[in-house]
Amino acid sequence: MSSTEYITLEEWKTRWEKGLTGWRINFVDTHLEKFLDRLTNGNTGLEIFVPLCGQSLDLKWLVDKGHKVCGVEASELAVCGMFTDAGLSPNKSQTHSGHTLYEVSICMTNSIL
Repeated sequence: MSSTEYITLEEWKTRWEKGLTGWRINFVDTHLEKFLDRLTNGNTGLEIFVPLCGQSLDLKWLVDKGHKVCGVEASELAVCGMFTDAGLSPNKSQTHSGHTLYEVSICMTNSIL
């Protein structure tokens, strides 16, 4: 696939189903770790949106750093894997538009996310 070609939603889901996820890393992105303070200007409690989040460990790491995180992903397999990896059990519901919403509240020492 060239850099100007796009894959369909179904192709994306199929890649996850077949384990064709060579872009996945099993650690928090090193650039995110290195530059988080610069990105957030040292603040915590920010709302951070992560599109196409996949099964990223970054989401839980950001929550552990005190932020509210919203990840969006087309593959339910990836979403469920992310929660499993993070050791979390999300509440599952349907949105008005028919999409599945996975939601979890994490209580931390000084705040509720």
